[in-house]
Amino acid sequence: MKVRVSMPEASIAIDFEEGKALEVFEKLNEVLLAMKKKGKVVTPEESVVHVKTVIKPKTEVLSKQETSPLPVSILEELGEPPVSVLPKYKGFMHIKCPKCGKIKDFYMKKESDHYHCDDCGARTEFEKPLVPLWVHCECGRRFRYLTNMTDPMFDINCLDCGAPVAVKWNENKQVYETIK
Repeated sequence: MKVRVSMPEASIAIDFEEGKALEVFEKLNEVLLAMKKKGKVVTPEESVVHVKTVIKPKTEVLSKQETSPLPVSILEELGEPPVSVLPKYKGFMHIKCPKCGKIKDFYMKKESDHYHCDDCGARTEFEKPLVPLWVHCECGRRFRYLTNMTDPMFDINCLDCGAPVAVKWNENKQVYETIK
């Protein structure tokens, strides 16, 4: 049975045995309701919502303090390791394998939090955020990639004409741009 917690731009779903899933749900419910009541002491009987009950929460604007992540101790208490949530990307990618150094340009149709190198077989998780790479070729075509590159300058081939386009890191904008 899955227990799912989600909000815009972030979600997590973890499989548990049925008994553990209900226990996790009840503990998460306690934490969430306690945070909502802003310090009011909540007894477990008041806070537990049974699975059959449907609650439609009102939309509220929460302060930064209230939007902090839930404590990992709940999962640790139940014997589950903490789950990391990595950013997911899709679109044109210009990725360098950290193991073998091979650079590959490709289009990722589905969102993914990792890259699999075809040459060495290494799986690279996108732990650091990918940065935008803007390519403006002399042929008139323009492309936007995401990259994990850290070099100050490098060349990337135009998708249309195949000509190499020199790009450099722009520290102010935090992007790679075509050198004009």
